Amino acid sequence: MGDLDDTRARESARSWDAHHHERQRILNAHPIPPLRDQKAGWIHCRARIVYELDGEDWIDTVAYAWTSRLVLVQRVGRDFRWSSIGVWLDASDVRRRVPRVGER
Repeated sequence: MGDLDDTRARESARSWDAHHHERQRILNAHPIPPLRDQKAGWIHCRARIVYELDGEDWIDTVAYAWTSRLVLVQRVGRDFRWSSIGVWLDASDVRRRVPRVGER
């Protein structure tokens, strides 16, 4: 039973980080600002992400927090280049957009 548990543990560890080789640094990401400066919300937007290898990419996403200068946007779909579920960007890299039909 011990060998089976060890095998499952190794497989679980591999699957948890199965896409690590696809990750890229986001060059226009900012550190998390102080919580006292953040406002929460839900705004449909288009965000400019600059990846270290793939370069610039514009994505349709949602902003769910912001400060006077930064916006926190959500990772969309299964883009494994991101290592987190969101990234803080400069407000100039984010544009409001009209939600698509059926989009929450």
